[in-house]
Amino acid sequence: MKNYMNLENEKKFCRICLEEEEDDKDEELFSPCRCSGTSKYVHKECLNRWIEETTNERAKNQCMECRTEYIVRNDGEKETFFQDNLINTRKICVMFFIPTILLGSITFSLDKNLNMITMLDGGKIYRNTICQDYFYNYGNVVRNETVCNPNSVRDYVEYYPILGFDFYISFYSGFWALFLILFWYNMLKKQLKNKELFFQKYRNCKFVLHCLICLKYIFFYYIVRYDMPEVACSAALPNMILDFTNLSILHKNTKFTINEINIEITDKNIVLPWSEHYNANESGYNMIEITSDDED
Repeated sequence: MKNYMNLENEKKFCRICLEEEEDDKDEELFSPCRCSGTSKYVHKECLNRWIEETTNERAKNQCMECRTEYIVRNDGEKETFFQDNLINTRKICVMFFIPTILLGSITFSLDKNLNMITMLDGGKIYRNTICQDYFYNYGNVVRNETVCNPNSVRDYVEYYPILGFDFYISFYSGFWALFLILFWYNMLKKQLKNKELFFQKYRNCKFVLHCLICLKYIFFYYIVRYDMPEVACSAALPNMILDFTNLSILHKNTKFTINEINIEITDKNIVLPWSEHYNANESGYNMIEITSDDED
């Protein structure tokens, strides 16, 4: 290791890589803080790498020796969408499951005529109850009994109220998830600082795909309503799980994209040489020209 403690030579050393200034002529050293002596100078590349790799958040903004905050020129504004709205998976869970169950329960209790099913069936009322006659002979007693089994969605809902409750929750699960996605999209449009960059990375077609996934139960209903009506009435649990998973994936991908944007913005930040002569205002630092007298 070079004798970088030898102050008599008055040579400048990078306090991170310990290389002398003359050993790296392509990148000159500069002083980003109030430190003096051998800790005064650093390569810009070394400092930027240190800021990027350190896990200490304070060290990204200030010198850990003299506690001087770095003077940084920002070429972009970082996104604070999640910090401003404090949205996490737990809140998404609450915002999705509770309203879905409430809407399904209220509609089921009020829709005595099953108008929801009539609407889905194009205004027609389909009844397809299967009835069978059974004869029982107990000694001298002959008994004739007719047993009817439901064979349509409407009949299943009327015969088994629990399936009706399940049906309405299945229906509202997708539409409430769709509402949350559109609301989320609108929030991003209004609050993001780098809208164009975000939607370049997370294209609108992905939001359309999330919306189509929310409508899956409608397609499922029309596929199985005749052949498997009992299945159409009992899909609430898997349907809600899929809708919640869809929302969670959207939340995760949005957060990942915003983190990518913030990393790119951080990479564009430039740490400037320290000077006692600067003015802080609303837009940041108004830098004046730093002369050699200021550095010394």
